[in-house]
Amino acid sequence: MDLYEATVSKDGILENIKPFSEQINTKTHESNAVFTKDGKTMYFSRTNDKQVQVGDEKFASVKLFKAELVENEWTNVLELPFSSDQFSTQHPALSVDEKKLYFSSDRDGSLGSFDIFYVEILEDGTFSEPQNLGDNINTIHREQFPFIDEEGTLYFASDGLQGLGGLDIFMAKVYDNVFAKPINLGETINTGMDDFAYVLKPGENLGYFASNRKGTDNLYSFIREENERRFIVEGDVRDKVTKELLPGTTVTLFDMDDKLIGQLVVGEDADYVFNTEPNTKYKIVADRDFYASKEQIFETTDDGRVRFTIELEIESYDDAEEIIVTKDDGLVYIQLENIYFDLNKWDIKEEAARTLDVLVAIMKKYPRMVIELGAHTDSRASDAYNLRLSQDRAGANSGIFSF
Repeated sequence: MDLYEATVSKDGILENIKPFSEQINTKTHESNAVFTKDGKTMYFSRTNDKQVQVGDEKFASVKLFKAELVENEWTNVLELPFSSDQFSTQHPALSVDEKKLYFSSDRDGSLGSFDIFYVEILEDGTFSEPQNLGDNINTIHREQFPFIDEEGTLYFASDGLQGLGGLDIFMAKVYDNVFAKPINLGETINTGMDDFAYVLKPGENLGYFASNRKGTDNLYSFIREENERRFIVEGDVRDKVTKELLPGTTVTLFDMDDKLIGQLVVGEDADYVFNTEPNTKYKIVADRDFYASKEQIFETTDDGRVRFTIELEIESYDDAEEIIVTKDDGLVYIQLENIYFDLNKWDIKEEAARTLDVLVAIMKKYPRMVIELGAHTDSRASDAYNLRLSQDRAGANSGIFSF
């Protein structure tokens, strides 16, 4: 296998096909080239020119290389330092900001066969240690051919996730630098054979992928269109008592294995909407400061009902608990009996511990609650002494909450 370039006609036909120079193409395999936006740096896969003994077998590993375009010639070809004779490192893909390089590898740290990893490309041109994307993306089988689109969505091929057979192409959207649960692209792209190496042309809905659906590997092009039939969950977030909308609430969608599907902060209309799949159970959770978290489980169907609306009504701590009140200063307080200390002491007395047990019970009931503890002294002694004693007393209180 060698690397080639071509121009694409208006009809989508590859023309003016020619191989890369002998600086790039060798007697072994080269594949999966990816380029920086300025076109001056290329990363690609190359098979090792020698076989090594690993366990009971001999094999030639695949490595990643980098090349630079100098005066219209590809040169300065270097093996990347996280490649090895002992395992394969292949299928490079650049993040949108070109600060991360994704790849597939069966190195130590993979969950089974090939996993998707990434390294950070540092300012001096060196690389961080490889990081596994984890079991939200990877399985004990093959995950290969990563690609990152302009929105940061990860596309990759897997034969370990639920698919149509062989390698299927999946997508995983990103939320706060965390990839959500992968979604199969469906039978318009995937088949019972191997489908892989999905890429999109920047700024367009034109893309390419490879498949052996006709018996041998071939390249295919496609045009992305908006899916006419959508399964979604939508609704808004309101105060349970006043029914007022609650903009700024964080709404998160999980599958029943608690894997992240999507997350957003609702706007002024307090509306949320998530894409879902048919015949699937989900958990949706609403979180907001000074409110008790609310979660609801629902199941989608495939009987023509493609819109599933949920109203998330969340209750403020003030409404939910008698001992929690909002005062004139706008702060929310938990009203407890006074806790007294002996002179110059910060030990928690037995009666004080019983009072703090009430606070412990509240925090266990609302595990996302965040509280601020304070303590003070009388006016005797110096300011410095009283400050230290106040800190010791607050610290003694906080030590109760190591549950």
